Amino acid sequence: MDHVRLIGDLVSKGITCSPALRTGKTMVGDGLVLEATNPAERILHYLRKHDGASPAELRAVLGLSRSSAYRALQRLLEASQVETTGGRTTAAGYRISNFDPSRN
Repeated sequence: MDHVRLIGDLVSKGITCSPALRTGKTMVGDGLVLEATNPAERILHYLRKHDGASPAELRAVLGLSRSSAYRALQRLLEASQVETTGGRTTAAGYRISNFDPSRN
């Protein structure tokens, strides 16, 4: 049942699992291709373009393994670049953090 919900979420956001997304390549401006090389960069890039995502969505869209996705998300959380939404397990979600280190 969770797979059906994930597919519905992906379709409703108009996401396609293209090879460019899986490798982190992104077309910018005049055909310039930027490539995010590590999973954390790819996750940040995806979250900047979307309001948030679940770990399952990030894995499916970016072609990441479960362990790679969770390691990258943990590093991003520790660096305050992303924040969690929802619960700790099935309802977990992530979005770009609004944390401003200059205010500390």
